[in-house]
Amino acid sequence: MTLKFEQALPGRNPFDEISCILCNGTEFTSIDHASVWCDKCNASFTVEATSNDPGYTVDCDTRWAWITETEYPQLVGDFKIYCVVKNDEPPRWRIIYQHPDKKNSDSYSVKDFLKLIK
Repeated sequence: MTLKFEQALPGRNPFDEISCILCNGTEFTSIDHASVWCDKCNASFTVEATSNDPGYTVDCDTRWAWITETEYPQLVGDFKIYCVVKNDEPPRWRIIYQHPDKKNSDSYSVKDFLKLIK
């Protein structure tokens, strides 16, 4: 048996480029070959390559985050939160949300989403 490693962007560590969307933490822990989580609020993260584009996405699972350690407790729950990092562009956090009055989901910046749910 073998385990092969791939890098979305060779020579770049996603966790050197992002901060946690919930608490702005910059210290993360990883169990080899398994998962990454924020040391401050416990949000968990997975990294995926983008479709034939140079870059990657970082998905954030907030379901197990410690609400007392977050700056945005409204984001703790069952939301699809992800960050897109391409080439030299700054990271862009987005949230996919299905408004109760709509049939389809929409993608929002974090700032716009927080205004929406006030």
